Amino acid sequence: MLRLNGIRKSFDGPKGERVDVLRDVSLHIHAGTTAAILGRSGSGKSTLLAILGLLDSPDSGTYHIDGQEVSGLSDVALARLRSTHLGFVYQRFFLLPHLSAYENVETALQHGIPVPRRRRRSLVLESLDQVGLADRTTHRPRQLSGGEQQRVAIARALVRTPAVVLADEPTGALDENTSEQVITLLLTAAKARGATTVMVTHDPEVAMRTDRTLHLVEGAWARD
Repeated sequence: MLRLNGIRKSFDGPKGERVDVLRDVSLHIHAGTTAAILGRSGSGKSTLLAILGLLDSPDSGTYHIDGQEVSGLSDVALARLRSTHLGFVYQRFFLLPHLSAYENVETALQHGIPVPRRRRRSLVLESLDQVGLADRTTHRPRQLSGGEQQRVAIARALVRTPAVVLADEPTGALDENTSEQVITLLLTAAKARGATTVMVTHDPEVAMRTDRTLHLVEGAWARD
């Protein structure tokens, strides 16, 4: 499903020097599996997730999603691929405060290739029901707990039934008990929809819940 080969990425440092963030990173993740990327702050894991999510591009190397090379695609084509193939879950939820749970999930159906209005309602309600929030559709984020807000974010990520779910520290803003509930729900719901799941985390306990754990150290995979 996801194949990276020889990915390199660098940025300008504070003194104008080039700082290597990713150094010859290759990765192959099979469809329907789950993987966690562990690493300290500054290891390059967030940059790698941004490349996987088509939010950034590498300096060199190749990236294929479901067999399609993405490096030559236009911005419009990348946005379309992102909206149809990828779902995102973030640490800080990124829910719109003035919208209800239903409306926040619906936003995922209004971009890229918009879903007709007559189809949206059933998709949104099904997604919210899957994360146990069928009775919270009209609640706004301030009326929900942190765990409930993250469940809305998961419903939003899954509403299009994406091929890949990318999660950036999905339990980082939650307490231990809520984290356990949310990570179980995320992995179970994604697997039920046949999605490949890749998450970045600093928590080894969370990483142990996935099929595969990878360690990123100073922009390269740690050697066993």
